[in-house]
Amino acid sequence: PTDQEVPELLARAGTSGESAALSDEGYRLVAALQKLQEMRAFVDRVLAADGRKRREVSDAEFQAAIAGVSSYGALREALRRADWVELDIDPNADKLDIAMKFESEARALEAQGRGDEARQMYAKALAVLQYVHKFDPRTKNPKIKEMIGKRVDEIAAKAG
Repeated sequence: PTDQEVPELLARAGTSGESAALSDEGYRLVAALQKLQEMRAFVDRVLAADGRKRREVSDAEFQAAIAGVSSYGALREALRRADWVELDIDPNADKLDIAMKFESEARALEAQGRGDEARQMYAKALAVLQYVHKFDPRTKNPKIKEMIGKRVDEIAAKAG
């Protein structure tokens, strides 16, 4: 088949951003489709698997963020740096879990050398953890209250 026929053949075979495996092979199949809407669907699934979501973003911004990506791992890394990607936090989720997600995200930002963003994320983790420390019924247990208090102190130092 010619280069122009490949995307059509893949689409007829059932390949789509909604169904491709979240792997290098899946990424390459979706990329070979050469259809922006299929790549968006694939990216949304990648983000969901990582506990993230995509804010509204223009086609140009989307394409710029993933330009030059040649593997699933590189796509995940590009998405971590995209400013239109955010954590997908369920407001009804356990507040301690939310605080830990924020802290984990802050550590990832710190590892990428994004210090200001990391401090902002640590500040979010701190705010939620302080709420847990004050109001969560689990803190009636003195050991749990002490453990959370130590985490508050550790995160406060990083939130600056």
